[in-house]
Amino acid sequence: MFVISTNLTSKIAVGKLKKQNETLRIQLRELSEKLSDVLDKTKVKTKVKEDRPGEFKEDTLIKELENSKQQLAFYKKEMQNLKNRIEVVSGEDRLIKLEVVLKQRDQMIEDTNIEIKNLQKINRDQEREISMYHRGLGYEAKVIISP
Repeated sequence: MFVISTNLTSKIAVGKLKKQNETLRIQLRELSEKLSDVLDKTKVKTKVKEDRPGEFKEDTLIKELENSKQQLAFYKKEMQNLKNRIEVVSGEDRLIKLEVVLKQRDQMIEDTNIEIKNLQKINRDQEREISMYHRGLGYEAKVIISP
């Protein structure tokens, strides 16, 4: 009995599914027809727009021109921003270069001061030796001239 009831229930289920399938097919046909009608209407509307090609093109061209102007303004702003960045970076580079030059000049001044001190010391030493030589020469000159 169980086998007979399953066959019966499966046949009933298959029958219900077939009915649902048929109703879905009918709905699909109706929707396809409606879609075809809508597509036909939109084709008619586009044909009307194509009848006025100059007006349609003019509106489109005006919008494209406005978009191009906006893009141009954006690019100009972007270029100005990039120029400002370059100026800042080059200004920083210039400042760094000037600092390097300043350090080099400070080092040169320090080296020159050291050399001046060394030359002054050498000058003092030489003056001392000349002074001692003259004192010694003066004594010898007196001795040579006296006889």
